[in-house]
Amino acid sequence: MFDECSDTTARRSPIRTPAQGRKDRHRLSGLLSGRGSAPPCDQARQPILPAIIVAAEPAIVNVAAHGLPRFAEPLRIIDCGAFTGVAIHKFLKAGYEIASFVAFEPDPANFAILASRNFPVDRRICLPLGTWSTTRQLSFASNGSMASHLSDAGDTTIQCVAIDDILYGEQINLIKMDVEGAEVETLKGMRNIIERQNPHLLISAYHAPEHLYEIVDLINSWNLRYKFHLKVHEYNTFGTVIYAFPDDGMG
Repeated sequence: MFDECSDTTARRSPIRTPAQGRKDRHRLSGLLSGRGSAPPCDQARQPILPAIIVAAEPAIVNVAAHGLPRFAEPLRIIDCGAFTGVAIHKFLKAGYEIASFVAFEPDPANFAILASRNFPVDRRICLPLGTWSTTRQLSFASNGSMASHLSDAGDTTIQCVAIDDILYGEQINLIKMDVEGAEVETLKGMRNIIERQNPHLLISAYHAPEHLYEIVDLINSWNLRYKFHLKVHEYNTFGTVIYAFPDDGMG
């Protein structure tokens, strides 16, 4: 369903090379391991994807060759890296009922557009904040695009928050995350809310090759019985998303 949540009009920063000396305990196949620019496609330009990850048992990641089932409604969303509200718009366009959303977007230009949009959602909160494992200020490269990101060489400083610090009582059932490489740290900062509510997780995993297994390993280490699926939504590996479904949900 993340097809309705991705915007392919803007390009992101390139995939980074894994840290030297990192032992890859998993199998990353073909070009998704960072050795090329696009997964293999058939004549209809549909990706041909082998089993991409076999994580430490029992976390087996299945490749979603076709569409995934719809999420249970109404949606109560946390949107980390909301950009201009693309995901919210496309969930609505796909016919979803959204009861509430909390959207985080630290880039000022992006946030101004996000906050100005009149989504037909009764409870909507837009926050000009980044997300991280702790609540702190971090350097940020702001360029008014989808590629704005945390960076030691950033041109500004932004306030970042751990989701657990500010949304303790918020009722949610879906978390969408595309935070330009800060996914692992952001997940660490929302462990409590995930453990309490077992939401569906839609986590971008294309900013660094090691994220394909680090994200799965982290969630699996919490022993929440999630089921994992991987889907690539764009031909150049942008839009590679890990779907984590609670055991009593779809999947």
